Amino acid sequence: MTSQQRIGFIGAGNMGSCLIHGLLKQGLLPNTLWVSDHHLEHLQPLAALGLNTAEENATIATNVDILVLAVKPNSMKSIIEALSAHLQSHRPLMISIAAGITTQQIATWLKQTPCPIVRAMPNTPALLGQGITGLYASDLVNASQQAMVSQLFEAVGQIIWLSDESLMDVVTALSGSGPAYFFYFIECLIEAGVSLGLSEEDARKLTFQTALGAAMMVQNSTESPSVLRQKVTSKGGTTEQGIKVLKDGKIAELLKQMLSAAFERGKTLSRTFD
Repeated sequence: MTSQQRIGFIGAGNMGSCLIHGLLKQGLLPNTLWVSDHHLEHLQPLAALGLNTAEENATIATNVDILVLAVKPNSMKSIIEALSAHLQSHRPLMISIAAGITTQQIATWLKQTPCPIVRAMPNTPALLGQGITGLYASDLVNASQQAMVSQLFEAVGQIIWLSDESLMDVVTALSGSGPAYFFYFIECLIEAGVSLGLSEEDARKLTFQTALGAAMMVQNSTESPSVLRQKVTSKGGTTEQGIKVLKDGKIAELLKQMLSAAFERGKTLSRTFD
């Protein structure tokens, strides 16, 4: 991805803004980024940073090389169909981050305007350069374009490319929604610590650093999470008792149900727009 590549965003909500700010933090020049949003309050702070902003989606789509569709699934069809007429001579590489929307559905909504399409599922730690994005490319995406997409999302974290698009719904359930699961687990640990007598400030500090440290240990160790867990779990000790409660509560099965529910929701969203 060269400095001349113009990247456009349709939608500057939570994930769109997250990616934009993540890219800015990685050194991309504001004047290479274009963004449209029907909420003017989303555009004003971005314009103040030097981004090119517009209220009309077509203005963005016809001025960029890479177009990121950062809108909710229920808005995708109408937005893409409206863009189709404006993309007859200029056909950018299109990247969708909408959960459940397939590349074939996007191609259908583009009507007689075939464009290279990549389906992406980033997550919110992209704002800190610590995200991970699952990616799938349609047949019209060439090697050069795939490399540009890799570079774009590597600017905000790690990536994986999938050869089977159906797995994108699993990525959405696991890593796309994943930060919220961990936030909830952290929230519950803090509440439990407070209920046993810690101040909220101390419970927060202990929980945050423990979560960060544990994640870093897993990331930097050659041993599996299971082995690392066993090393902390002394026979007859406090950790063993805590793990026993989790196992007795069938937490492994509960987590499978959690992912399955999110996975099925992604498939349902897709069928809704067939």
